[in-house]
Amino acid sequence: MRTWFRETIARNFVTPSLRANAFATTGVSPWVSIGGGVGRFWLATRIWREESQRGSTSGVFQLGIGLDVKLWRSLKVRGEVRDFWSGTPTLGVDTGKRRQHNFNVGGGVVWQIRKTVGLSADPRR
Repeated sequence: MRTWFRETIARNFVTPSLRANAFATTGVSPWVSIGGGVGRFWLATRIWREESQRGSTSGVFQLGIGLDVKLWRSLKVRGEVRDFWSGTPTLGVDTGKRRQHNFNVGGGVVWQIRKTVGLSADPRR
């Protein structure tokens, strides 16, 4: 006999941030970011043919650190860790806390597009 039960928990964070690079013109560039925004948690439960959804929204504070490593010209590899400090979701579990840390670890490839803007006294530019 099959049991038709499915539960999905999801979260989304939108946190515009400021980022500061150290040694931005070198081959290895560490950086930090700080920002704030909004986060949304939701739970979808399906039992047989009945489906229910509930969720919560809260303010989010974001801190992040990362490292960019230059591979070739404008191609870089990036690794990062971010902490999204948010309110606790209303998912039917009482942790006794009002806020929680949500850590994300990620990586990827960055293709940096550079455009020089400004005036120069050098006529060859």
